[in-house]
Amino acid sequence: ATLSNVGFTANAATSEGGGIYNANTQTGSNIRPKLTLLNVTLDLNAAQGQGGGIYAQAPSGSHPEVALLTNTIVSGSDGAGAGGNCAGGGVQSQGHNLDSGTSCGFGQPGDLSGADPKLEAPFFNGGPLSSLLSQRLLPGSPAADAGNLAVCAAAPVSSVDIRGEGRPKGATCDIGAFEAEAPKAGFGSSPVRPGPIVFGNVVFGASQTADISVFNTGDKTLELSSPAISGPNAADFALLTGFPLSVNDPTPVTLRCAPTGSTPGVRTAALSFSTNDPENATVSFTLSCSATATPVPGFGSAPAAPGPLDFGSVIVGQTRAASISFSESGSAPLTINSAVLGGANPGDFSVGAGFDFTIADGAAPVNGAVSCTPTAPGVRSATLTVATNDPLKPSVTYNLVCTGRTAPPLALDGPSATSSGGGLPAMSGPYGVAISSDGKHVYVAAVGSDSIHTYVRDPLSGELGANPVQTINDPADLNGAIRVFASPDGRNVYVTAQLAGRVLAYSRDADTGFLTLLDSVANGDGYGCFPAPCDGTIAGLGGAYGVALSPDGQYLYVSGSSSTAGGGSSIVVLRRGTDGDLVAGVPPILIGPRFVQRVTHADLEGVYDLALSPDGVYLYAASYSNNPDTVTVLKRNAADGTLSYVDTVDAGEVSQLNGVFRLGMSPDGAHLYTASFDSDAVVAFARNQASGALTHVASYVDGGTDALGQTIDGLDSGTSVAFSPDGGLLYASGFSDGAVAAFERDPASGALTFVQAIKRTPAWPTAGGAPLLGGARGIAAGPDGR
Repeated sequence: ATLSNVGFTANAATSEGGGIYNANTQTGSNIRPKLTLLNVTLDLNAAQGQGGGIYAQAPSGSHPEVALLTNTIVSGSDGAGAGGNCAGGGVQSQGHNLDSGTSCGFGQPGDLSGADPKLEAPFFNGGPLSSLLSQRLLPGSPAADAGNLAVCAAAPVSSVDIRGEGRPKGATCDIGAFEAEAPKAGFGSSPVRPGPIVFGNVVFGASQTADISVFNTGDKTLELSSPAISGPNAADFALLTGFPLSVNDPTPVTLRCAPTGSTPGVRTAALSFSTNDPENATVSFTLSCSATATPVPGFGSAPAAPGPLDFGSVIVGQTRAASISFSESGSAPLTINSAVLGGANPGDFSVGAGFDFTIADGAAPVNGAVSCTPTAPGVRSATLTVATNDPLKPSVTYNLVCTGRTAPPLALDGPSATSSGGGLPAMSGPYGVAISSDGKHVYVAAVGSDSIHTYVRDPLSGELGANPVQTINDPADLNGAIRVFASPDGRNVYVTAQLAGRVLAYSRDADTGFLTLLDSVANGDGYGCFPAPCDGTIAGLGGAYGVALSPDGQYLYVSGSSSTAGGGSSIVVLRRGTDGDLVAGVPPILIGPRFVQRVTHADLEGVYDLALSPDGVYLYAASYSNNPDTVTVLKRNAADGTLSYVDTVDAGEVSQLNGVFRLGMSPDGAHLYTASFDSDAVVAFARNQASGALTHVASYVDGGTDALGQTIDGLDSGTSVAFSPDGGLLYASGFSDGAVAAFERDPASGALTFVQAIKRTPAWPTAGGAPLLGGARGIAAGPDGR
C-alpha cells in the first residue's frame, strides 16, 4: 500500500503499531506486507508493546519487503510507555524524513533525527471536509522547506497537501502531510520613504552623512540589493553602506553628501534599491543637501516647525510642560532668541526663562521649555516665533495647542449596585471587578461567597442595575474566587480562585452578559495526554491570583502566589483556544490543558498581579511579602508565549514598593504604576519600550504632597489602579481609607497631579458609613470613560 498526504494522530494499540502496523500475520502465506509512506505525519500515537508511531516487520529471506518512508514525520511516541516512534526493524528511509527521537534510525540525505517538528494540536485548518483535522507546522519548524521536491511533485502526492492546498509554498516542499505558508520579508524604514533624507548645509570641500534606519516587519530575513543613486546631482551623493545587505534587526544605511562644483545651492538626487518584500520590490528615497561656500549656521528642531507642539488635555488652572529641541544642522554656531508668543490665547502659554541660545557647530541639541496653563475649557492655541541667524530661516514659527478641561468629578450614581436581590444568592467579600469591552456588563468576583456576579451597565450613564442578573456559586471550583478578567474581544471572562488553585474560562453572551463555563485548569491537572500517560501535571497555580492576556489573544498568564507549591510561587503560561477555552481535546481523547510553561524565580515569591505591555513584548509581575517586595520584568516570546527573566526593581531601591501587589499599565505603554498596600502609595515608573527597563518617576503617598503642593488623600492601604480610556486620568483605591482617588496623568513624564478623593465617612470599619467604599479592593474604568 502507498499512503500520501495522510495524518495519524493520537491513535493507540494494545500491542504493536499505535499509528501503523505493517507485518505478515498469515502463517505460511506468501502475502508480503508492502508499505510506502510519502508526506505522511504520525504524531502522538502510542502502543503498549512496540512501535507507538509505526511498527514494521523486519525483512527476511522469504519476505524481504520493508516500509519505505519519504518526506514523512514520525514524532511524539518516544515518551515513557508510548512504544517508541519506530520499531520492528522494517522501517527504511528514502530520505527527507523527520524523527523526533532516534528510534527510526534515519540516516539518508535530508533526514532529521532528534528534531522537534513543532506541530500544533489537531485542528480544522481547511480542506474539503469540515471534520478533516490536520496538524499545522508552527513557526520555526525544521520540517518547513526540508522535503524532497521531486517526490512532492510526482504522483500520488501530486503537489498538494492533506487539505488539497498546493505545494510547495516556499523554496521546496515541507516534510509531512501539511504544507506551511512561506515566510515573508517586510520592508520598513525611518524616515518612511520617500523621505526626504536631509543632510543640511555642507561646505564645499567637506561632507556630511545621514542615515536611513531600515527594519524588517516580516518573519523572513529582509534582503536589500541593487542600489542606485540617480537624479540631477547624483555625483554629489554616495552610499557608504555595503550592499547586498541582510536585515533582521534595525540597520542603518549610511549616505554621504559631498557637493561638487562651486555654485552654492540645493543638491538633490534619489536613492533606490531592490528588496525581497513582495509588497515593496523597489523603494526610493529623495536626497537633499545645501551646498554653501562659507560656514553657515543651519536651524533644526524637534518637532520641526511649524509643529504643532501639542500639550494634550490639561485641567484648567494646572500646568503641563513640554520642550522644543533646537539643533545646529549647518557649519557655524546657531543663535536662537527673541521668543514672542502670539495667536489666539498667548496668555495660556509661557516660555522658560533665558530663552536665548547659542549652539556651537557640532554641539548637542538644546531644549527650550514651553508650558501651557489653560484658563478655560476647550482648545487653547497660540504661536511661538523665534529669531535665528540661519540665513534660510531668519524667523521660525511654531503652532502651540492644548485642550483645557475641568477635572471630571467622581460621583456615585446612588444605590445602584447591591450584593443580593432578584432571587439570586448574596455575595460576600466582593474583591475583583471587570467591565466588558463594550461597557454593557460588570463582573464581580466574591472571595467570601465563592461566586461570580453579573450586572447590567448602561454605557451612556455608567449606571448599574440594582441587582445582579446572574450569580454563579461554586464552593469547590470557585473556592476563594478573587480576580476577574474580561477579554478585550468581549467573548470571554476568566476568573482565578485562590483557595481552589484554579483559573476558570467562561464564554460571554454579548447581549445578556451571561457566562457559560467552558473549562478550567487547576493544580494536578494532567496535560499532553494522548490518551496516556500524560506529559506532566499542572503545578504553580496555588493561590491563583493575577491574569494577563497577550495582545494577540493566544496566551493567558496566571500568577500563583502560594510559596508552598512545589518550586515556589510562579507564573503559569497557558495557550488560549479559538473559542477562549484553556483545555484542548479531540473527542473522545482528552489532551488536557494547553500548558506552555511554568516560570519560577526567587524574585517571584509571593507573586500577585501581572501586567503586559500593549505590544506584548514585556510582562511585569508584582510580588508581595518577598522581603523586599518586588516588581519583576520578564520578556515574552511572541512566537510561543514563553517568558524569560530580565530584571527586578525592589523595595530596597524604591521604598514605596513595600507592600506592592497590584499593577497598572498606562494605555500608551509608556508608564507602569503600582499600588502598595503597606506603603499607602502609588508608584510611577517610566518604561523603556525597547528593553522593558523601569525608571522610578515619583511616589505618591497618602498624606504627602504632589508637585503642586496639594495634599494627597485616599491611598491609605493602596489596593488597585485603573485608567481613563485616554490615559489622562489615573484612579486608585484605598482599602483602609475606604476611598477612590483621582489623579491627572502627564503622558510625557508619567507624573501625577492629585485631583480628588471620595472617602467613606465615618472611616471604615465604623458602621453606618457612606458611600459604601469600606475595604475598597478593586477598581475598573469603563471604555466610555465613566
